[in-house]
Amino acid sequence: MQSIIAYWKETIGISGIMVSNSTNIVPELAPSLTSILESAADAESDSFVWFADNVEADSLLQNKRLCFFQLLVKRRVFTRTEDISAQLNAILSNRRASFCSPLWRIIQESEDNRDYFSLQTLASFLPGMNLIHAGEEVEIFTGDVDLISWSYSDRLDYATYWPVNSVIARESNQRVSAWTGLLTQLAGAGLFATAWSDCNVSVLTVPQHENLLVVRRLYTPNAYMATYFVSFETLNAYTNIADIVGSGFAESVPLVYNSKRTVSHSLPRTWMYLRNNDVFIVMYAQ
Repeated sequence: MQSIIAYWKETIGISGIMVSNSTNIVPELAPSLTSILESAADAESDSFVWFADNVEADSLLQNKRLCFFQLLVKRRVFTRTEDISAQLNAILSNRRASFCSPLWRIIQESEDNRDYFSLQTLASFLPGMNLIHAGEEVEIFTGDVDLISWSYSDRLDYATYWPVNSVIARESNQRVSAWTGLLTQLAGAGLFATAWSDCNVSVLTVPQHENLLVVRRLYTPNAYMATYFVSFETLNAYTNIADIVGSGFAESVPLVYNSKRTVSHSLPRTWMYLRNNDVFIVMYAQ
């Protein structure tokens, strides 16, 4: 296996390995597999990374720069906010998060996919990176679907392969445009693919709002706060924005991203109706 990885590095120029079907990894196998993967990280390629596509298996591999975490969109939950908050708090308390960069994966288990893209946005907002399989940026796949159909121009040339999209072209283009807008605005605010070490992540509970998810990134020592919030599928929530972003001298806070473009440039610290799955990301000084 060491020879295979060395060949891939030399001929294809890979800079990392994702161990797929990693539920087959048992604790007894992990040390030897770690040693094999470490052999690829020499002085000339110290940025070589690896991770497993299963949380339990990934935790068995050592000396990694990436750590794999997943958030499940479950079938039967009391509220989406309560369930995602519990999952995220469990991850935040995991000591692995303190020494490696997180790699997030959203797993759609529920047939109700209305919250899916809001949570994909959350994964892009969080420190680290969001892992999306080819095609998932425009299509939604439940946890029961593992394979995506592919087509190609030349069967023998993998560079000509692309995922087959069953979504109508107009809807696909809208979703790709939405992804482009999100990533552009996150990068412009310095939030895209950034490290965990320079900010503290927390989940905020807003009283009397059962399905409002609020996640914060507090930056030190600059004392800047980036806040993500969304009201999941429920009755439109009438919310005091000051309860989410905190009170301050300014009447509004700068807006980084708003998925449904209900507001622009800045978000006033006033009461407003939050439409279902309308994602907001704001960033402001504490």
